[in-house]
Amino acid sequence: MKRRLFSLLLAVCMLLMILPATSLAEEIPSAPAEAGAATPVQDGDATPSASPAQSPAAEEEQKPQEGVRIEPVQPDDAYLTVVFQDKDGGEITTVVAKNGESVSAPAAPEVAGSKFVGWYAGDNKVEFPFAVAITADAEMTVQARYDGALYVFFHSHDGSIVETRSGKTGDVISVSGVSYPLAEHQSITGWCTDKALTKPVNSVTLENSNIDLYAKVETGYWITFESNGGSYVEPMFFAASATAQKPSDPARPGFAFGGWFTDAALTSVANFAQIKVSTKLYAKWTERTDVQYTVQHMIENADNDGYSLKETETKRGQTGALTRATANKYDGFTAQTITQETIEGDGSTMVKVYYKRNVYSVTFWSIKWEGGLFYGKYVKDKEFTQYRITAKYGANISKKWPGGNWATSPGGSTYQANIDTMPLGGDQFFKINQQGNSKAEYYLEDLNGNFVLDHTDLAPDGLTVTDEDRYPITGFTCDTAKSTKNGKSYNGAKFYYNRNSYEIVFFNGGQKDKTVDVKYQQDISNQDYTPTTPPVGKTDHTFSGWYVDEECTSQFVFAGETMPAYNIILYAGWDGRDYTVTAHGKSDHAETVEKGDTVSPDLFASVIPDVGEGETFMGWTEQQGSTRLFNFATQITRDIHLYPVIMDGKTYTLTYDANGGRGTVPTDTNKYAKGTYAQVVSGSGLTREGMIFLGWSTDQNAVSPAYYPGGSVKINDNTTLYAVWGTPTGKAAITYHSNFGNDETRKSEDKPINSLITVEGYGNLHLPSRTGYEFTGWNTASGGSGTAYAAGATARLTAGGNDLYAQWKAKTYGYTVEYYIDGVKNDSLTVTEQAAYNAVISTYPNKCPANYRLDKTENLPLTIGVSGNVIKVYYVKNVFTLTIQYRYAEGGVAVPDHVENDLVQGTAYNVTSPAIPGYTVDKATVSGSMPAQDVTETVTYTKRSDLSYTVNYYWNGTDTKVKESKNVDGKTFQESVTESPVTIEGYTPVSDDTQTITIGVENNVINFYYYKDVKLTANSKTEPFDNTEKSVSGFTGAPEDADFTAITVGAKGTSAGEYPAKFPENTVGTVDATKKYIVVEANPGALVITAHAGEVVVMIRGNSDTKVYDGTEYTVTGYVVESISNPNYTATDFTFSGTAEAKRTRFGKTEMGLKPENFTNNNQNFTNVIFVVEDGYIDITKRPLNLVGETDTKPYTGNPIILNQFTSENLVSGDAVRSISYLAIGTMPNEYPGAFTGTPEIFNGNDDVTDCYDVTLKPGKLTITKATEAVVVRIVGNTKTVTYNGSEQSVEGFTTDVGNKLITVTLKEGRKAEAKGTLPNKYLMNLKAEDFDIKSDVYERFEVIVEDGWLQIEPTEAEVTVTITGNRRTVTYNGSEQSVEGFTTDVGDKPITVMLKDGGKAEAKGRYVGRYMMGLTAKDFKVDSTVYKNVKVIVIDGYLDIQSVYNPSVYPDYDPTPTPSPSYVPDPYRSPKTGDDSRIALWLTLMGLSAAAIAGVIVFDKKRRRS
Repeated sequence: MKRRLFSLLLAVCMLLMILPATSLAEEIPSAPAEAGAATPVQDGDATPSASPAQSPAAEEEQKPQEGVRIEPVQPDDAYLTVVFQDKDGGEITTVVAKNGESVSAPAAPEVAGSKFVGWYAGDNKVEFPFAVAITADAEMTVQARYDGALYVFFHSHDGSIVETRSGKTGDVISVSGVSYPLAEHQSITGWCTDKALTKPVNSVTLENSNIDLYAKVETGYWITFESNGGSYVEPMFFAASATAQKPSDPARPGFAFGGWFTDAALTSVANFAQIKVSTKLYAKWTERTDVQYTVQHMIENADNDGYSLKETETKRGQTGALTRATANKYDGFTAQTITQETIEGDGSTMVKVYYKRNVYSVTFWSIKWEGGLFYGKYVKDKEFTQYRITAKYGANISKKWPGGNWATSPGGSTYQANIDTMPLGGDQFFKINQQGNSKAEYYLEDLNGNFVLDHTDLAPDGLTVTDEDRYPITGFTCDTAKSTKNGKSYNGAKFYYNRNSYEIVFFNGGQKDKTVDVKYQQDISNQDYTPTTPPVGKTDHTFSGWYVDEECTSQFVFAGETMPAYNIILYAGWDGRDYTVTAHGKSDHAETVEKGDTVSPDLFASVIPDVGEGETFMGWTEQQGSTRLFNFATQITRDIHLYPVIMDGKTYTLTYDANGGRGTVPTDTNKYAKGTYAQVVSGSGLTREGMIFLGWSTDQNAVSPAYYPGGSVKINDNTTLYAVWGTPTGKAAITYHSNFGNDETRKSEDKPINSLITVEGYGNLHLPSRTGYEFTGWNTASGGSGTAYAAGATARLTAGGNDLYAQWKAKTYGYTVEYYIDGVKNDSLTVTEQAAYNAVISTYPNKCPANYRLDKTENLPLTIGVSGNVIKVYYVKNVFTLTIQYRYAEGGVAVPDHVENDLVQGTAYNVTSPAIPGYTVDKATVSGSMPAQDVTETVTYTKRSDLSYTVNYYWNGTDTKVKESKNVDGKTFQESVTESPVTIEGYTPVSDDTQTITIGVENNVINFYYYKDVKLTANSKTEPFDNTEKSVSGFTGAPEDADFTAITVGAKGTSAGEYPAKFPENTVGTVDATKKYIVVEANPGALVITAHAGEVVVMIRGNSDTKVYDGTEYTVTGYVVESISNPNYTATDFTFSGTAEAKRTRFGKTEMGLKPENFTNNNQNFTNVIFVVEDGYIDITKRPLNLVGETDTKPYTGNPIILNQFTSENLVSGDAVRSISYLAIGTMPNEYPGAFTGTPEIFNGNDDVTDCYDVTLKPGKLTITKATEAVVVRIVGNTKTVTYNGSEQSVEGFTTDVGNKLITVTLKEGRKAEAKGTLPNKYLMNLKAEDFDIKSDVYERFEVIVEDGWLQIEPTEAEVTVTITGNRRTVTYNGSEQSVEGFTTDVGDKPITVMLKDGGKAEAKGRYVGRYMMGLTAKDFKVDSTVYKNVKVIVIDGYLDIQSVYNPSVYPDYDPTPTPSPSYVPDPYRSPKTGDDSRIALWLTLMGLSAAAIAGVIVFDKKRRRS
């Protein structure tokens, strides 16, 4: 198995290596298809092979080849088996080739509607013939492959084929693009399926046969169109006899199409039915009032200066007008002035409303106690200005939090441990002095959905969770369900924040194209995409990317970007382009053209190709190979390639040549234009002795076809296709001979020469078995002298003999001879012997007793069989038998045999033969003397031949003969005779049937019976017309004894004329009641009534009617007969041959045109009839039409309000009013009368029906009232930010957004819009809606939105110096420890606070003489100010001087200045509580002691600081 597989692979590889390279066939240009795909016709259906083909004809492949022999298998031979299959996998033939031999393909089966494209092994095409080069046996299967091939032939007006398109069954082939060169102003206006050009088609569906189409060519005119901003309408060509048709309306976004006009000023409406010359038309447009535009509400980002989309809303307005966007209200934002945009008709307009984030502050304060020891409260004291945080609403301020815990109210019990974003309105917090180690953990959701610890907040011990602990974090939302609940211990609390998602909104042409939700900080590199549809008006643009601005100046880069904590809005960018028109002539020449421009043919004159003899340059075409000329009035809206159209007046033919074959040679009578294709036909009608038809080739000596039936050949010149012939592939079969008896044979299956076969066993062939022999094998010679083959041996079929003969060996069997005496077996006489099967035993031992003789033997001679080999011998006494046999001469036993037994020799016998009627005997008696043996005599009986018969002819019902009888002699006994009735004049046989009798000994008679013939004639009569019924009846010709009462005949009539009296159709052949007579003729009679000759006058009036025009075609038909002068003449006696009809649709009168000559007298009873006629008519009167201008009441909008509609009262459906317009226009509240402009024209389609109406104009009016919808008036107090200067500062006034809305806004008397202050802070105006008076002449209701004004005084940047001086003291040594403490500042009344930091002291002390320094530095002090940002601190240290006790007068040289002591290091164990903190501790101690003394219990809420 491994060796075989290796060999097969090697064979396939070698086959593929030796396949010849071939060139691809040229294809017909693809046919435009409306359904399915049309297959291009190929120039040839297979690539020609390089070697001779030897394929057999299909019908010959089953015949075994004579002269084929089998020979033993040679171990070193290698064979390739190639199986050829049809398209359905059925085997066509098999070829087996020896290594070094050549394999050729058979003829490919022809498939109707298809073309053969080659032999394929899987997907690989195999070229034949090829030489076998293998080292081991191998197999391959190749299958015939086909493509559908039906054709549509396009014939020019002179009959030649100018184009061929192909496809498969079911394909729809369009006629689009099929043309050929024509004269100027000529055009192909259609393709027809009939030569009479009455059945035009746009496409045809291929079914089971080819289709011929014929060109309809007409001379006509062009209509070009200027769309005036609308979609482009290509020029249209119309034949001279055709009526120009209106094209589909162009489209222009935001406008309504108003029709086509013949002038650029749009004053003359185009009537297409009247256009008969080349014309340019212009489109009219009217702005629409329902055009969509988008309002984008953009809020400022929290952490940068950009804006992101909050929401969108869709509004509508009139094309070209301004948008009317209004601001929404969002907490924490202030709307900016809106810039309205002009509304574009394509819906792309976007107007942005911007909202700036408000700026707030978070401040931090110290607190102080106000009140007595037991009654009072904590209040805000001084701001820690260094901690102040000022930022936009929602901005991230987490890094500016000063740390620690702060109370949310002075002395309050709710603490804030941290903050992430600026809260709405800002906030303030108050210092506490309680610290602790309680921890709360904050977890943020990561991009994988897991929660990760972000930070930990610390708070005093013993606290519980409140809402303040769930402060906002940028990009996240606290999950309250997962987080620790309110009231639970703060220590160990966990807060979980879900990651927010934000939107990326993609806008394309002003419309949302796509919205994507993306998690905060998620990578958005993969969100880029290309919109599937360009916006309106940009279908030919190229997408250039996504931009952050609507003008598409700043492109957004997705790579490396992550999603921010706000929405992103992006705009699709589209790049427009110019177009090129390129002419491909003798060189290429291109012109760049702006969209919508035209190009002149003169620009391409330099590249017009040179033409040959008989050729004419016709112009340029867009499709290479097409002949439809390009119209240079076409506006350029795409890249165009132009190709020269050169008319070649020559046509070419296709001829078939049998190339040595016989039979019917195909013919093709078509004429083909150069470059077209012809279908290749079948060669099935051709034969050639000893060869098969393979296909066609243009090479007469080709050995392999280039073209196959059903395919196509390209015609570039007069072409001849020659039949290609091949040799049949050889096959053979083995004939197995039984080789005995009739030599029955069995034939094996036909197999290719070289096939490997297995010799069959004799029993497998169902040949007859040979009794007595055993099978020993096969031999190529019947006598065994040839090559011997055992059953199951293998061999190969090669040239030589093809018969195998069975070889046999006979078997040996025993036999016996049995003896019978007088019929009784005598066992003592039996003999037993041996002999070969089929040996013949003809003798036996004689054992006859005395006085006996041999009676008989059985089975002698005896042929030896496999069993039952017995010879029987019978001996009997000496007596004999007489036998007489009686036989008919014609065969058969006449009577039983006469037998007499036991007759002794010499006995006499005499026997009389029995008589048999109708027979004669050859021996009347049989006699004689008995010899010494049995005697047999035969008596023969012969039929008599002297018999006769008689034929009689009688009158039916009587014994009267109508003819002498006929006698016939010489008839044989039992002979069958047949007679027919004879013709007897004046008589008719009762039956025409023949009669047959069998001849007997006597009474052989045949009788025929006859009727007597009768001729009848109907009676006739003539009467004058008197308007009464006349009649005639009866007939003559019947004999007196005949009874024909069943026959009646006659005629009736009233009007003038001849009325035939005819017998019934079945009268001839009628037999009378006596059964003796028959009617052979029935001649008609007649009743004749003559006409009335007087004058008759008929008065006729045509019907009439009057209708009011309604667009309906009214019809009046018929007439009435007013009077007839003769009562016997009626309206049914004449006919009308004209048209009693009058039709009319439009205003006017139409008559029927009735005339006397339209009426014809049809009553033959009257010969002088006069018709007097009054004509009928239909009268259409004018229709009253009221054109009623629109009347409406509308509220004021601020824009001009237009009523431009009018109704047509009583206008017929389908009619339209043109050339008149109506307008009532106004802006301010008032009444505005409407007016019509122009003269009304009324059309039904292109038909002017103005004259069918009486038109009355009824203008309406426009009433504009004050606007009822509340108008939003936004009042914004002025704001101002200044720097502290020590003086009172202020801001006043306000602004509104009323603009030009005709609204006045004033402060009510006594109200002010003012804010003022001195110290840094935010001072509000406290404005309210009720502070203002709002008045307007155009608005009734107002929705007032007031945004308060404010004055923000910021701390000054100016530097201020604060000098802190430690107190100093000089004392005299007294032996005790002495001290000095405290300090002074120079801040005076400046808003600056100076205090020692916690744990700090301003103190110096000592015991001995010397100077003791306090050691004060700036780091020991906390300096705060709400008005100064830049405070410079200078510290002058304090000290204690201890002087010795001395008298200067005694010690004049003594220096009293002490030596400074080392820097003071505070005692680490001394309490740090000083100042206010000490007082708080003292107060708490007193309060605690008081509570303990009163209640004995201390209750202390650690969270809320209540006791």
